[in-house]
This record gives sequence, structure tokens and C-alpha cells, in this order.
Amino acid sequence: MSEEQKQSYFKIRTNPMRIRQAASMNLNGYWWIYFIGIFVYYFFSDILINIVSRYFPSGYMVIPMSNLPEEIQKSVAMPQIPVVLFFYVLLMSGAFELGRAIYSLSALRNRLVIPRLMFEGFSAYFRATAICVIRYLLTALGFMCFFFPGIVVNYAYSQAYYLLAEDEKRGVIDCLRESRRMMAGNKLSLFRLDLTYFFLVFASYLPSYILVGNGTVSVDGINGMLTFYLLQIPYFMAMSSFCMGRTVFYELLRFGSFKNFKYRGEDFFREIGLL
Repeated sequence: MSEEQKQSYFKIRTNPMRIRQAASMNLNGYWWIYFIGIFVYYFFSDILINIVSRYFPSGYMVIPMSNLPEEIQKSVAMPQIPVVLFFYVLLMSGAFELGRAIYSLSALRNRLVIPRLMFEGFSAYFRATAICVIRYLLTALGFMCFFFPGIVVNYAYSQAYYLLAEDEKRGVIDCLRESRRMMAGNKLSLFRLDLTYFFLVFASYLPSYILVGNGTVSVDGINGMLTFYLLQIPYFMAMSSFCMGRTVFYELLRFGSFKNFKYRGEDFFREIGLL
């Protein structure tokens, strides 16, 4: 590990509401463009999966197998959609998580919001996927141990994609180890920040859930699905705010306070009176 990578990190004592305010105000004038990129992320990591699951509820491709000759029935095994989706998530999530980190860091540091950066994670696809698989396995093992350890593990490795975004040649284990070092003593601080977004995210998601639950909006057809996701735009906007909040948290881990930010963001935070 290089001397630069051995840098010390800060314990975050900044009020989480202040971090949230800074994250929100940093994107003044850029919110809609930033939202487009985050929506792209959720389309490929969430919406697409929900649509496929909805239209293939039985888990199989709809083919009248009984009408085929017996020898063909025995030789043809149709893929189960849940299995296909599982591997899709496993193989795509890492690249999109890395893309989100690259995209959010660019927006925060340079106020440069380019939605296509969301696909930049594929430039380090194998490293990002390896981080995703290892995190998934460690978190799953943690949840098997009375749930709470799974939460701890998830927060311990929450900075791995940001570290890979900084240096795409960095090793997978190095990113995970460094994330754990960064989060030593900071897991509760990040949890508190996440809690500040909970009610915003919950309130923005609730209307679409209620309308579908009481039958006002049906998601059986394509029109119903489109209506449902239009109603979820406030939810995706709330998640955009959440993503930027976590990015500001990562920067605070590295620099300690807003006044130490070493790029354009420093001037911005000074102008809005947060120093």
C-alpha cells in the first residue's frame, strides 16, 4: 500500500442534518440533471428487475411445453426468471454501484453532472463485480448471525466503491480493507445520516404504494406500470439526495470538515455559510 493510500481518516462528528443540507444545496441548479443519472442507476438496478419479475410471475418463460414433442420437452430446460435475475443483479450491480460513485464524486467535486458517467463503472467491471460479490457474501453471513452483524458488515464496507472510483487500478481486497479502516468509529455516524433520509424516502414512496395497494393504480398492464413509476419520481428524487449525502460523508471521512475540501466545493460551502 502506498503512502498516499495510508492516509489517516477522520472521525465524523458533524451534525448529520448539516451534512444533508450541504449535499442538497451543493446541487442547486443541477438537481434535475443529477436526478437523471441516479434514475438511470435505479432503472438498471431496480426498475428493470421489477418489470421482468412482474411479467414473468411464474418464474418461467411462457412456452406451451405440453404441445411440443416429448423428446423435445425432455431436452429443453427453460431458464427460471428468478435465477436469471439473481445472476443479473450479481453481475451488474457492482459496475453500476461504481458508476454511481464516480458520477456523484464528479458532481460534488466539480459540479460536473454528466449522466453517462453512470456507465463508467464498467471500465473497472471485474474489480467492481468482485467487491459486490464479496460484500454480498460477507453481509449475508453477517445477517445469518442474528441480523445485527450483517448491518455492521454492510456499513464497514460501504466506502469500497468510492475508493475504487478514486483509483480504478486499486485492488479489490485493498478497497475493502481500506473501507473498513475508514469506517472504524464512523459506522454510527453514517447510520445517523441515513436515518435523516428515512422519513423523506418513506414519505416519497408511500403515495405510489397506497395507490397500488388499494387498486387505484393497476400494474398489470404497461400503462399501469408507467403510471406507477411516474408516481415514484419523488422517491427517486429523494434517493438522489440520499446518494449525494453519502458522497459528502465520504469526503468528510477524507478531509474532516468542509473547509478542508481541496476543490471547487470548498468555495461553494464557504459561500452558503456552512463554515
